[in-house]
Amino acid sequence: MTFLEGCTQFTLAGGSVVLATYIGRRAPYLGAVVLVFPAKVIMTLVFLPGEDKQLLSEFLLALVPGLGAVGAFALVMRAALLRVSLPAALIVGLSAWLVVAGGFFIIGRFGAD
Repeated sequence: MTFLEGCTQFTLAGGSVVLATYIGRRAPYLGAVVLVFPAKVIMTLVFLPGEDKQLLSEFLLALVPGLGAVGAFALVMRAALLRVSLPAALIVGLSAWLVVAGGFFIIGRFGAD
């Protein structure tokens, strides 16, 4: 990845967070939808070697377990927010993400034979 590609991805990722936050303060559901819009995925696909369809296919398939990890983060953090402080809920949510993402990684890496 070139420096320009990295800067472009960084700017778009940051911009999507700012936009989602701005919208989410007025309409939480819509802000969440904006946040999960696959702009970062599209930009990543642009910078991956486009002629390598196998690589693109594997990358897209690997996104599916990632959605499960994000779902675990959201559900666990939401439940934790009702019981503990925001920083503690964030740690619990990130822990859930790490466990689910790590589990999917281990299954994908070592169990796909």
